[in-house]
Amino acid sequence: MIEFMDRGRGSRKGIPTLLLAASSIDDVFVIVLFTIFLGMYGGDTVNIWAKLGEIPVSITLGLLVGIVPGYLLYRLFTKYDWRPPKRTLIVLGAAIILTCLETACEKWVPIASLLGVMAIGAVPLAAGVASGEVILAVAVLSILLTAPLGAIGIIISGEKILDYGERSPYKFKDLREKHGLPRVGERVRSKHFGTVWKIIEEKEIWIEAPNKQVIPGIFVNYWREDTTSGPGTGKTMSYRYSQNDPPFDNYWEILYDW
Repeated sequence: MIEFMDRGRGSRKGIPTLLLAASSIDDVFVIVLFTIFLGMYGGDTVNIWAKLGEIPVSITLGLLVGIVPGYLLYRLFTKYDWRPPKRTLIVLGAAIILTCLETACEKWVPIASLLGVMAIGAVPLAAGVASGEVILAVAVLSILLTAPLGAIGIIISGEKILDYGERSPYKFKDLREKHGLPRVGERVRSKHFGTVWKIIEEKEIWIEAPNKQVIPGIFVNYWREDTTSGPGTGKTMSYRYSQNDPPFDNYWEILYDW
């Protein structure tokens, strides 16, 4: 599903996103029912209605815990257009913090998390449930059988069923990766003249190709600072990049300073 999202498959109706969200909610139901049955087996008094009531609470809190930092990261990346290494480290750090927060709060409020079927299969064995070895073996076997079959089924059916959408925003992502375009604020050097320019603007547009198809294009505005005339002066120029234009790295190289 994540690969389909990156390629823009099914983006018009948001099908990959809906399936990922549905899988998270499904995990919540499974974990709650598993906890109820395990408690009943051990002879503990289990308030079924209270446990079932934890389902909407955990889903709601899980959404809030994800939406708030997600929005903050979105605003941060919009203001500071960093390269992928920085973004990856920041997102990874935020994920670690959220995981620690979930662990610290689980005694008071339930928060939904993505747990594997296996983080469940070993619990009956540790709890001393009869035939715990069989339960663990079946849990592991179910993963080994269903995971690859499900992945193969998703790949085959997704390629046939999911559409790209004529004007999917993901096409700009593919175009950017194809050309290896820089981001606003980065500096580039001309391979022919050795001059250094700064990217000051990018604009995504839709272009009508000769075959009447609509293709994505990105206008990049370059600025060369004129140190002799003072700040705010210098030469500017613009180039358009589409799937029909020469690659960016034919004429430019990005100067990384992170």
